[in-house]
Amino acid sequence: MPWNPNKDLLQFQVDPEWAERLQKLAETDERSRAQEAAWLLKAAIRKREEELGLPPEVEGEKDAGAGALVPARAVEAARGGGSKEFRQAAVFTWVVAELHEGSRSVSRFRVGKMIYLIEQAQELGLFRSFAKAAAGPYDPKLRYGGPEKIAVSDEKWLIASDSTHFEPGPNVSEGLAVAEEELDVEVAKDVLARFRRYSDGALERWTTVDMAARELSKAGKEVTVESVLAYIESIDEWAAKLKRSEFERDKLESTLTGLRKSGLLGE
Repeated sequence: MPWNPNKDLLQFQVDPEWAERLQKLAETDERSRAQEAAWLLKAAIRKREEELGLPPEVEGEKDAGAGALVPARAVEAARGGGSKEFRQAAVFTWVVAELHEGSRSVSRFRVGKMIYLIEQAQELGLFRSFAKAAAGPYDPKLRYGGPEKIAVSDEKWLIASDSTHFEPGPNVSEGLAVAEEELDVEVAKDVLARFRRYSDGALERWTTVDMAARELSKAGKEVTVESVLAYIESIDEWAAKLKRSEFERDKLESTLTGLRKSGLLGE
């Protein structure tokens, strides 16, 4: 059934601009997009609930005062979350915003590697499509499956400064609000603090060793420098890495030790 915005409304005072955006989406019956836009209201709704002294879950029949009209389903969606790709786009945006410094844009490579490490540190379950690419763990769905398009074109959370680099966009604060509902921000910031100064080559090594160790552990095999070396050599896309100085045995051993000390890998 079409979503009738004149019938299915909850009176709730929130940021007028966001409410107006939601109302327009509702009127065009773009239900899935309205659900995603509603997710942007989550932080604002919670803040407003506190200001009004309302309980965390606002009942539909309660009148929060003469404020903007927001679709009831939108408020419900704001408590339930947007699509997986929408939420991934928000975390992608958060990482770009955190890594962005001055006029330097942030590469897709570095964002992807940081997201991989954050996923392992928090077990978000949000990024589970990492493939064994030549440059280490890589999730092609972030680029081709929607999240980048959502962040750049749809929501304007990010600006693509070229084909491989990003910087915060005009609506970045909205994306950050969504991301902070997904992340344990302190843990994510700790990951970035540890790895943000690493070179691209070092990030490739750390994420590759981490993935190799996890695959070995999943197969019930002992995780040692020798087994990691053997595993990397067994993967067609990775075997050539062992010819590079970045993947010499002593560096792999140091990386494996570092992953364990950091808590990313178990002992």
